[in-house]
Amino acid sequence: MSSEVKLDEFARKTDDFLQWIKHRQGTMISPKIKIADLRAEEQGRGAVAREDIDMDENLFTINSASFLSVQNSDLYQMHKLQLQSLPPWIALVLTLLYEDGKGEASQWWPYLNILPTEFDTLIYWSSSELSELQASAVVHKIDKDDAEEQFLNRLLPFVKANTSLFAMHVKTLEDANAKSFFLGICLRMATLIHAYGFDLNPDEPSDEEFEEDDDVIIEPNVAMIPLADLLNADADQNNAHAVQNHDSITMRAIKQIKAGDQIYNDFGELPRSDLLRRYGYLSDRYQKWDVVEVTLDLITKVCNEINPLDSVEREVRTSLAMKWDVLEDGYDLNRPQDNKDFEFPPDLILLINLLLMDLTKLRTAVAVQDRPLDDHALPPLTTTYQVLEVIVAERLASYGTTIAEDVHLLGVSLSKRKRMAIEVRRGEKEILAMAMSVLSAILSENAESQSGHDESNAKKIKPLYPHAT
Repeated sequence: MSSEVKLDEFARKTDDFLQWIKHRQGTMISPKIKIADLRAEEQGRGAVAREDIDMDENLFTINSASFLSVQNSDLYQMHKLQLQSLPPWIALVLTLLYEDGKGEASQWWPYLNILPTEFDTLIYWSSSELSELQASAVVHKIDKDDAEEQFLNRLLPFVKANTSLFAMHVKTLEDANAKSFFLGICLRMATLIHAYGFDLNPDEPSDEEFEEDDDVIIEPNVAMIPLADLLNADADQNNAHAVQNHDSITMRAIKQIKAGDQIYNDFGELPRSDLLRRYGYLSDRYQKWDVVEVTLDLITKVCNEINPLDSVEREVRTSLAMKWDVLEDGYDLNRPQDNKDFEFPPDLILLINLLLMDLTKLRTAVAVQDRPLDDHALPPLTTTYQVLEVIVAERLASYGTTIAEDVHLLGVSLSKRKRMAIEVRRGEKEILAMAMSVLSAILSENAESQSGHDESNAKKIKPLYPHAT
């Protein structure tokens, strides 16, 4: 197929979709916006201003009857109890399978026909490609095996028992590769939901920013919203957001938009690792939200090497950490914002203090039942910074390359996925390098202060003695 034919097909599908959504009940689309072909910028479709748009001006409104949702599909009318028994996103995967299987008979076909079929989200990466992320914690957030287990155990039996409802996909379910095919289509639907879906449940946080009335609850709580999900996202150029109404969603300008400018939604404060995991792309504009995780296992391992605890002491300290709500599976080290200095999370400092401090001193330092009211109630020990230095050094060493090596690799020709992986891991190492720099400065300052003491007393101090203050 020639590129010209492909271009025509892309434009035709866009036109078909726009004609469909414009004629849906309750739809309003401002004449000041248009849907543009942004494939040259690797952004697919996007919304662009035809003319200047004022702040607070409504860009479009989509009625809830047009949402592709579990409750709006006639599958729900036929199998309400079965769908209600499933987790919301699994129920929506089944609904998308049903509507997609109907082909042009589905009322949402013009919308389904413009949704992507290929993705760069991490769930589609091979083990070799994932290995390029090295020690990034994002690798452990993919959960592909769990998703596939739910597809096979909860959805496949239903589809096989109701083959007449899944016309387009039924024949393939009889092939030798039926399992692989079924997992493939379920994975595509799940990816579409996670990348394009809206969470409309006001009781839970949403990826999109909504203004909600306290007495309004829109059903369904998870839905695909045609047109609203065509907006690309940008952390810095965000100029629109979705407002939840009683029976619709309105996209509204949050600042002036000049003619020719693209209209951007925002994903929120997502690190680039999660941007890649959920949406399959990277943007330097999200670099400021990068994080690197330090696991509880690593923290306790290093602390225990310095200050070995018996089971009783460990239980006392763990219980106290739980009471203070500072015990987590991992702790995020964040990239400093607005040229500020790097700072360690207070909860992490407090946990390390708990694991290092002499138990008698710990009991007298704070009330056992209550968390310190401020960060200075249990200030870091000298040893706390020394332990942090070991933790950060071990975390940095867990990656297979240095920052300098990554920078060099980024200067040569690479596949798209490998380049994105290197960008993610380099960003995480940069945070660790900042942390190490701060620790080096603190420890150097402490060493200079210590050097003023009597030499004979200084010789008695062990560099990593756990109870030094």
